[in-house]
Amino acid sequence: MPNIDAVTYFLDEVWPLVRAVMPDVEFRVIGADLPESLSTRSDPGVKFIGYVEDLEEYFAGIRLTVAPLRYGAGAKGKIVSSLAYGVPCVASSIASEGMGLKDGVDVLVGDAGWSVPITALEDQDDGWVDQDRAVVAYGGGERAENRREGKSGNQAVFELAKLRPNSS
Repeated sequence: MPNIDAVTYFLDEVWPLVRAVMPDVEFRVIGADLPESLSTRSDPGVKFIGYVEDLEEYFAGIRLTVAPLRYGAGAKGKIVSSLAYGVPCVASSIASEGMGLKDGVDVLVGDAGWSVPITALEDQDDGWVDQDRAVVAYGGGERAENRREGKSGNQAVFELAKLRPNSS
């Protein structure tokens, strides 16, 4: 249940700090089989989307993703999807471990204070452009360049491809 733990942790510990700095920002939770413990929450600015067949439309309109996993192993689909769509990712060190990603280059690691890199990417075009270049270099191709014109300023997403109690 690392994905459920990650969303719960993010909403309880990080989201209030982000909203204090950026009260209009939105956080979207995407994933199948959303447990009642999350779907019944009413956190300000949070939308529970559920299962999405094609993530491309969501990635085309977002500014960044977060992957606040606190445990788990192996390549993390959340980060791979984000980078493949050319979207910068703020991740925990656990989420990015074993993937050859460098903090400040390929992803931003949020362990020491999640709200800082999130608000930096969300609010500062310079940070956004620098991270976009890293995403393009890592494998996001031209999607980051094409998406930059249509990006939405007040959206964040946590892509949960397989949000099930027995998934990683």
